Amino acid sequence: MTAPQLRASATCVEARGLALGLRQAWRLRLPRASLKPWQRAWRRHGLFLTASSTAFRDVPGGLLVPAADGERGVHLVVLSTGKELARACLAAELENAARGAASSQTELQRMHAAHRAVGAAYGYPPCCVAAFCDAHAEAILARKAQRSGDEALIQLGDNGLAIARAAARTQHFDPRLAALPGALGERNVSTLRHLPCRFDCPASITLAEALLADVAATDERRFLRLRDGLRAPIWMDTAGHAHVAQSAQMTGAQWRVTLSDGSLVHAPIRQQPGKPVLPVLLPFHL
Repeated sequence: MTAPQLRASATCVEARGLALGLRQAWRLRLPRASLKPWQRAWRRHGLFLTASSTAFRDVPGGLLVPAADGERGVHLVVLSTGKELARACLAAELENAARGAASSQTELQRMHAAHRAVGAAYGYPPCCVAAFCDAHAEAILARKAQRSGDEALIQLGDNGLAIARAAARTQHFDPRLAALPGALGERNVSTLRHLPCRFDCPASITLAEALLADVAATDERRFLRLRDGLRAPIWMDTAGHAHVAQSAQMTGAQWRVTLSDGSLVHAPIRQQPGKPVLPVLLPFHL
C-alpha cells in the first residue's frame, strides 16, 4: 500500500506568505510519495524544493526521530525562492536535530543561532523566536538538573514550557493567534505557523493581519473561515497537548473546563510569569 500523496495549493497561507515576501522559506514534512509531485508543482511557481535524504517518524512536538528500516516516515522539506537558502535552512534543521539534547553553553548557542536564522527565513517575528529559544534552553537545563537528582524542576518540554510562558505573559488572548502548529488539526484556523511569544504579540498580529488581507483578496471563502480565528477555549494538558474544550467558566481562582468527552478539569486563572506550569487554559473565547 503506497502512502497518500499530498496536494500542493498555491493559495495556502505559507505559499502566499512567500509570494508577499512575508517569509523567504517554508518548512514542512512530506511522505516520500509526495516529494516529486510537490517539486514539479512548485517549480511552476518559481520555488525550489529540497528534502532530507533521511525519513523521520511523524511524531508530535517537532521532534525528528529517524524512521526504522522498513518503517514509513516523512521527509523534512524546505521550499524557497532561492536554492541556496532552501539548502541552508534544511542543513541547519538537520544539524540541530543531530545535536540532540545539547547541554553545553557552546552547543546551546549554536542551536539558537540556527533557530534564529531559520526563524527569520520562515517569517517568524524575532521576539517569538527568542521566546522559544529561552524555553528550549530552560527545558534542556531542567532535564540536566533532573538527571542530577533535582526533583524541584518539573520538565514540561520546550513546547509546553513556551506555551505556558506565552499564556503567563498574555493580557488578552487574541483568537487570530491561536497558533499551535499541528496540535489542533482541522480546528487550527490561525494564519500563523509559529508559536507566538504571547497570545497578544503585536508582531504576530501584524503578520496575521497581512496574511488575512491577502486571503480576503484571493479566497473569500477561506477568509471567512480564518477571519475570527479560533473563538474557543483550548486546554493544554500536562503533556503539552492541545484540546478544544466545550466550555470554560471562572470559578473563584480557577477555570472549570468541560472537555469534548464531557469530563471536567481545572486550571488556575492566572499564572506567575516566572513559574509557568501545565495544565493551562487558553481562553480564546473571551
